[in-house]
Amino acid sequence: MPITYNETNLERGLLIAESLGDRASEADLLSRLAVVAAYRLDYDRALDYGLRGLAAGRASGSEQALADGLDGLKTAYLGIGDAPALSGVLAELGPLVRRLGDPFRLQWVEFESAFVCVAAADWDGAAQAIQAGIEANRRAGYPHFASWYVAHLGWLARLRGHDDEAVTHGRRAPVLIEQYPHPWGLAFGCAMLGTTLLLAGDGAEAIKLFERGLVAAEEAGAESGMLRCAAPLAAATGSPVVLAQASGLLEAASIPDGAAWVLGDEAYLWLARAWLGRGEPERARAVLAPLLAVAQRTPWIATLAAALAVDGRALIKLGERESAATMLRRAAELAREHGLPHVLREAKSAQPGLRLARA
Repeated sequence: MPITYNETNLERGLLIAESLGDRASEADLLSRLAVVAAYRLDYDRALDYGLRGLAAGRASGSEQALADGLDGLKTAYLGIGDAPALSGVLAELGPLVRRLGDPFRLQWVEFESAFVCVAAADWDGAAQAIQAGIEANRRAGYPHFASWYVAHLGWLARLRGHDDEAVTHGRRAPVLIEQYPHPWGLAFGCAMLGTTLLLAGDGAEAIKLFERGLVAAEEAGAESGMLRCAAPLAAATGSPVVLAQASGLLEAASIPDGAAWVLGDEAYLWLARAWLGRGEPERARAVLAPLLAVAQRTPWIATLAAALAVDGRALIKLGERESAATMLRRAAELAREHGLPHVLREAKSAQPGLRLARA
């Protein structure tokens, strides 16, 4: 069913819980609404629901309700890339779910702790956390989520330049989804494998995957999955129709001031590349600006390096040679230091354009 299927019932349930003063049920329902809002790229509401859920959980006096509240807030913080806040929630939630014996939330705590490592470019730590999530998932018996974790193993391998491993994991994810259908999970898996294949030079299969994922996300009502597929599809095909769709999805996203959808950083990068492909570097830079700001501030090292490389290419197109050189040099330095070969290749590939601009 679409992710929005139960949204109205959740909202009605919340009104009933509030009227009864049932703080534990409030925490549970607000947590679920936070997750739905995040998948729909409504992070203003996701953060509001998450904070309210945590307050209700603490007020309830129930440890399970507290876990519910923390879980929803965790989802919101992860999506907008607030790594310090995410770390704080995980530090409280992890011991709590272990004490409660809550296998459903434990798998997500294990898995999502990987993103704190990703922010710091701790690749081994991230891989261990994802594997821990997969093992917790296996023990708990929630097979519908396994594809999500496996797809991220492929994504992580690709960031590190382990492309064969990335393809292997990436192809496992759709197989798992066929066994245990999960429509927006299919969209994310197609986006991640498609991106790996696109970077490896297999544009034809990548396009098919993006198209398949886009259809699945539309059926699921998950704007986040739609944008993950539409942005690279626009870059790969040059389609103005798909570019308009992807741009509209990002523009319609509700994200707190000063934040960005860091969990979907690749959508920003591909959308910016698509605008560059149409000769509109100003629009490319406008897309990247909020992502760059968050990636520099937190920092998210791999996101920062990739965004600097694309932004440097846009600056070349605008004739801003010195700024472009600074961006590309910094991107290359981060890529070398933290093992990001795809970013390094993109930064280096822009150098001829920089020399041409100087001439």
